Parts: sequence; C-alpha cells; structure tokens
Amino acid sequence: MPFVSVTTNQFLSQSDKAELLTELSFKCAEILGKSEDYVMVRLNLDESIFFAGTAEPALFAELFSIGLSAMDAPTLSFALCKFLSERLAIAPKRIYLNFHDVPREMWGWNGSTFAKN
Repeated sequence: MPFVSVTTNQFLSQSDKAELLTELSFKCAEILGKSEDYVMVRLNLDESIFFAGTAEPALFAELFSIGLSAMDAPTLSFALCKFLSERLAIAPKRIYLNFHDVPREMWGWNGSTFAKN
C-alpha cells in the first residue's frame, strides 16, 4: 500500500530510471517496515520545476501509506531526502517531501480495501 511519487526536473537514461525505480521501491519498503510486494513507485522525470527563483535541479516527492504518523515524518524525511539527494545529485535544500497517512478503508486494492473486517 505504500505509494511514492517523485517529480523532478532531472533526466535519467532508461537504464538509470529502471535502476532508480528498483532502488526506491526497496528503500520505501525498508524505511516503512512493509513488504515490497505492496510498494508502488512513480517517477516523473524531466518536468518543468522552478524553485527558489531558479531552475536548478529540484525534486518534489509524496509518500502515501497506511499508518503514518507525524512522529514518523522526521525519520522518513531524513531517509528519503538523503537517498534522493545522493541518487539524483540534488541538494537537500531543493527537495520538498510530503507525507500522507491514508485510512485503510480508503485504500483500494485487488477489488477491495485494506479495511479490517
């Protein structure tokens, strides 16, 4: 059920894109302590992003998951920012991250939801 969406003005080759998708899927599962079987990753590359008055490399990412809390945000922010900064050569101060806790009854999958019966 974790979904991470990354939008950046950086460009990657097809092989680098595939590698980043694989690494980011694993990283999300690892930092959330969830099975990678449910992780979905989306990359929006080579987008028009203008941040802090420049078009220098920048990134916006959103992480949606069941069971996130405000207490999780600092740890998630540190881990994802470090990973994305290193992997895409983007200064951490040019990365915005947004975290969303989704109620399990509002997350659909496989024709149902993750609501407890």
